[in-house]
Amino acid sequence: PGSKTAQLVEALHVDVAADQTPSGLVVANDADYKRACMLVHQINRLGSPNVVVTNHSGERFPTIRNDAHEAVQFDRILCDVPCSGDGTTRKNVRVWEKWSADDAHALNPLQIKILQRAAYLLKTGGRIVYSTCSLNPVENEAVVAHVLNHFEGALRLVDVSGELPALKRRPGMKTWKFMARDGSFHDSPETVEAGTATRGTRRHLEEFLPLSPERMDELHMERCMRIYPHLQNTGGFFVAVIEKVAPISVDEKKKAAEAAERISKRIDARAAARSENDKIAEDVQSVEGDQPVCKRQKVESGGDEEMAVDDSADKDIADDDI
Repeated sequence: PGSKTAQLVEALHVDVAADQTPSGLVVANDADYKRACMLVHQINRLGSPNVVVTNHSGERFPTIRNDAHEAVQFDRILCDVPCSGDGTTRKNVRVWEKWSADDAHALNPLQIKILQRAAYLLKTGGRIVYSTCSLNPVENEAVVAHVLNHFEGALRLVDVSGELPALKRRPGMKTWKFMARDGSFHDSPETVEAGTATRGTRRHLEEFLPLSPERMDELHMERCMRIYPHLQNTGGFFVAVIEKVAPISVDEKKKAAEAAERISKRIDARAAARSENDKIAEDVQSVEGDQPVCKRQKVESGGDEEMAVDDSADKDIADDDI
């Protein structure tokens, strides 16, 4: 553990002088106590003060609050969730021996909960990277699709096809079947026979399958990235970049409503001030139109300059009347 965290910390220090400290902070969490201790050991090598290591269950990661007791949300979240690891068979050949379809079935509900919790902890406008070292759609597209659908438009997949052009990838899947315990494939929960799935698995069968074709198109599932080992001699990975475009929690919606109300009041106040200024300008123009217009004129009388008043409402005044 610690390789991805180290990369994030190094990215935090980019373009920062050696004698200065970055303004950001990386919070690295691992649900396993021993792995968290190893993470601390690895991060200590970097010598960065901008790292905090925590030991919590990802699906129940606590809300961090500041001195004003306001919830602190993250700008970016890397969701490197627990997975079956079936994409690592090149370096970990024992995966072939231990692999079972039940692995993905057991992990899918946990992965959904972790991604949902990450969505609550993320700022509106922030991004989540959901990643696994698995190629099973039950752990990947199924999780992303059902979470995006759950939040009803508050999250969206980001098109990153233009990023890292040298990285060979394939688009996310929109249709698939899941494998039952007996090795049979199914595209509907109704076709799963008794004894081919555990009781816990049966409760989540709908979450193993894709949504309707129309909905999968709306979610742009092709924006997910599948990295296959044979493409460039690597391991197998799945990556999805998700952006939060609207608040989802009660507190977030309340803050967003309050902010919108403040902005609306400022706009109304400016409009009222502008209207008042326009009215004053109209009144001034009206008054000026009713008053005599004074003009400076040079009147030559014995070499002295005098003032002449021209009243447009009366007849012109002769020079000898001044």
